[in-house]
Amino acid sequence: MQDKNHQWTDFIVQSPYEIMCNIVSNLDNDSAARCLDVCRIWRHKLLDCPDPWKFMTIDDTVENDTWERHKIMRLLPKILSKHVEKLRVVTLSKHVNQEISLIETGDFYNLKSLVFEYNDGNPFLNLTGSIYSALPHIAHSLTELILDFQAFTDISFDHLLSICQKLESIKLSVRSVTTAATELLPKIRPSEEQHVLSSHLRRFELSSHYPVHVSSIKSLLYRAPHLHSLILRCLFDNEDNDILSALENHCPDLMEFKTGYLDLSYENIIHTNTTDTTTISTETEEISLYNNANSITNNTLQFLEISEVRTTIPLSSRLARSCNSLRVLGLNMDPDGSRHSDINDWRPLSSFIMSNLSILYIRNGCRTFYEHLPLILQRCPSLKSLEIENYQEFNVGFELDEAIRDGLFDSIAGLDKLTRLRLRNFGIHGQGFKRLLESHHYHTIRTVQQQQTQHCISDKSLRLEDLQIYYCEGMDDSVLELIGTISSLRSLTILCNNTDQIHTSIVARFAQSISENVRHLLYLELCGLVLTKEAVQSITECKNLNTLHLRAIAGLTLGHVELLRKHISNVYIEN
Repeated sequence: MQDKNHQWTDFIVQSPYEIMCNIVSNLDNDSAARCLDVCRIWRHKLLDCPDPWKFMTIDDTVENDTWERHKIMRLLPKILSKHVEKLRVVTLSKHVNQEISLIETGDFYNLKSLVFEYNDGNPFLNLTGSIYSALPHIAHSLTELILDFQAFTDISFDHLLSICQKLESIKLSVRSVTTAATELLPKIRPSEEQHVLSSHLRRFELSSHYPVHVSSIKSLLYRAPHLHSLILRCLFDNEDNDILSALENHCPDLMEFKTGYLDLSYENIIHTNTTDTTTISTETEEISLYNNANSITNNTLQFLEISEVRTTIPLSSRLARSCNSLRVLGLNMDPDGSRHSDINDWRPLSSFIMSNLSILYIRNGCRTFYEHLPLILQRCPSLKSLEIENYQEFNVGFELDEAIRDGLFDSIAGLDKLTRLRLRNFGIHGQGFKRLLESHHYHTIRTVQQQQTQHCISDKSLRLEDLQIYYCEGMDDSVLELIGTISSLRSLTILCNNTDQIHTSIVARFAQSISENVRHLLYLELCGLVLTKEAVQSITECKNLNTLHLRAIAGLTLGHVELLRKHISNVYIEN
């Protein structure tokens, strides 16, 4: 038993200042507020220690009407504000002016990051003027600004940068952006360049409800010449002056350039050789990739995702400088504008060997692009992932004659490092796609034989690991049988149209083939097929299969489902 005469030692009172700060550094804001009432010494030390107050969140959208919050709000303007380095405000319309005035009246000497979110959805509220009034009070230290709500109308990039000249990162999700008059931009002479172009901005991300004039982006590029990352989640309303032409040779240090809404997820493809079926946060991936980009190669483009593409000619000089650093290339074509293109519009993509390109994504490609794509693929020796998607009303495969289509699939078969192939609404008729499947089948056999001869069994040198076919015309019995012979597959998705004629016996043979040959298969997704009892039994015999997703499968009974769930950890059924 403890001696009743034993006296407790108050470490907060007795500890030196540095140790005390280390003890309380892990407290959240509310816990630190409660500690203020323990005793006078605790209160004095906690108010003097910056660590518990560096990251502050004010959230009016949840039930948070506690005495701790009232205490923090009372102390924040004049006492705690000097410690705050990152302030996140989530507010409603009834409190928004109060929160903005807090920024104006507080002594935020060390504030580096301001995040302002508004979730009321009031279409008549415009806070642009209010935030302009508040920013000068924190501009001396602010390096990151995030404005995420539609109450900001006619935001001016020039005005933000002129107020907050130390900003390194801006992220805007706003209703609209002001139109900049590019003819009013001053003409600078070389001797004036360093004086005029003084922005510290490195990262800029924009999402706008209304279309943005390209002239506004031109103004940003002029004001922020040292950008490393430029992300534009918006539409442009100036068709005569596209964004690629506006970019020209501005921002030579740009490493990441994205327009539109592709949002490619690619971290696990770039950093590993195996298919990971675990869902990864897109935001986490982008942050990780951006940080990794900074640590690998500076001053060259690494991530390029562009939408409404009609030509790549404006990218010629940037691709010439970045051909050895580019890792991700996403092209979302303009279905109407690109129809009038010719092969010269895509020639910049084949003019250089892109030695480190890992991912190529193509959406709504036009005929001339696909004619040139085999030559582009020859310039991508390190390509790991290829996605070709078509979201137009017609299937682009019908526009391509057999020679073009077969030549394309033959060039894909020549990609030695390809581990992931995804096709959506793209015709797979003819012999080219079958030759592609056969090449992966025989490559796997040769690899396994070589490993057995060398007494070293490893699956790292196997090629295609993730095959996804979404509603592609030309899916037939022979294609399904060939897919079942690719033993390197770890993830397989086959979604069939109702018009696809695949016999039940072939489906059963396919299921038996993957159970016997595709021993590394972890994920299987099927749609539009007929599964017999024999096919279901074969699927249960896939020893490593841990996720099965079935959609619109005919012939599936309750007994079949119970059998599948008995042998497979995760089974999802959709009618």
